[in-house]
Amino acid sequence: MPARIQTLGQYLRRQCHLYEELCALRFVRDGRAQEISYGKYFQLARQIGAGLWRRGFRPTQRALIVGSSSPEWALAFAAVQLAGGVDASLEENSDAALCIAAMKRCDARWLFSDRQDLLEAVQRVLGDRAQYCLLSWSQRKRKPLTLADLRGRGEALRAFARFMAWPSLAGRNSPASVIFKRQAPEIEGLPPGATLSHGAILQSIQGFASAAPIQEGDLILSGVAFSRGAGRLALLFALHSGAPLAVSSPSAFFRDSRRFRPSLAFATPDVLLRLARSAREGELSESPALLIVRRMALLIASLSRRAWNRISGDSPPPPSRRLELASLLSAISGATALLPFNLLSDFYLRRSLRPRLGGRLRAVFTGGQRLPAQLEDLFHALDIALLEGYWLAEAGMICACRTLEFTGQRRRLAPGTVGPTLPGIELKLIDARGEDVSVQPWRSGRIYLRGESLMLNYIEEPERSAACLDSEGWLSTEDIGRITNHGDLQLLGRRTLVS
Repeated sequence: MPARIQTLGQYLRRQCHLYEELCALRFVRDGRAQEISYGKYFQLARQIGAGLWRRGFRPTQRALIVGSSSPEWALAFAAVQLAGGVDASLEENSDAALCIAAMKRCDARWLFSDRQDLLEAVQRVLGDRAQYCLLSWSQRKRKPLTLADLRGRGEALRAFARFMAWPSLAGRNSPASVIFKRQAPEIEGLPPGATLSHGAILQSIQGFASAAPIQEGDLILSGVAFSRGAGRLALLFALHSGAPLAVSSPSAFFRDSRRFRPSLAFATPDVLLRLARSAREGELSESPALLIVRRMALLIASLSRRAWNRISGDSPPPPSRRLELASLLSAISGATALLPFNLLSDFYLRRSLRPRLGGRLRAVFTGGQRLPAQLEDLFHALDIALLEGYWLAEAGMICACRTLEFTGQRRRLAPGTVGPTLPGIELKLIDARGEDVSVQPWRSGRIYLRGESLMLNYIEEPERSAACLDSEGWLSTEDIGRITNHGDLQLLGRRTLVS
């Protein structure tokens, strides 16, 4: 990262200028596919940012964005960053009470949402202590404001020139974003909000890019909400690579896959499990014979996968050398016997299921919960890399990820792992006796992380922050993991709060 790039706003400006004529966002509006170029994206965000400036928004102030993933969400985010502010985000289904609590904790002066009822409910409580903007392009003569209103105010030549001349008060170590963690349904109240610096986010982008080399003609599809770390990183990764980002949602993921034909995708495990269930249970219009054939193909793929995992050393060794040798010989004989059937089953599954994902998908980024074996087996048979990551808001959104086998390293797709840690991240494992077992394969311990991409703190929660960040910069994740023979991280237990 060049030294002159200190903030996300500067990064947005440079990347949009670099890829000015290329497509930035693709989306469906009124049943039709539409797109925005990087040049247009920056122009609109800059005008909205100037409109924010005219309405009194100043550098280091904070804005909360609540809404579904959309071009408008991405523009509000970029406008806040270009204006030198700090963005915070909540899930799209958050209620008024949660938004009010988040705004008070962040001291947010603005609320962006695509739900007018939410804006009005919050305004009834907070009144003029904040300003409100509907993520819409319709111009209104009454409150709340819309993006169209802000853009109109920002288009004035004098205001625009003064906004562009406003000095940036942020540096690489200044707060840039607050990501509130996902909270388990049974837990009420506002979850912790991880404050990420500009440097942490920029480092995460660089580290993540090493796991997913972009090729000419690639298109990225994101079915993860922008309010979550994976969705936010999908947006920034597209900006980093100059590839178009197709904006989708969990409910529309497979429909949009067929429409946009992505080569890379971001999806939650729950969405991918829908494909696995469909493959096993079949469609209403399918004949029983086809369903039986597919189930047999899935069973063969599963057995073959386990045999090869044992041969490659991606599974923990048996307790004794004799058992280990017997297990290895059994795996070799099983894999050899299944090889011709496995090739036929893989061919059948690819022909029948890959079209549901657009036909040219080569990798899916996912994480947040341990992937079931049936999902690993299915995507291995489809020849689509399933790149599970260790998504953690406190570690700059992501700290480890399986990598594409662009150097022929099939082992980096080992099932049950989240791959190696990303560049710039240090990891250590401390067992129950307090010993560092980081260099001992298959020894489990609590995961500690250190690096530039770690959060600054939990916003307005000094005690919680001090409990997980020590004086040497190590973050205690409270997650349990172990290292495989190949140096990949395997998660063994997750806490209630996940990214």
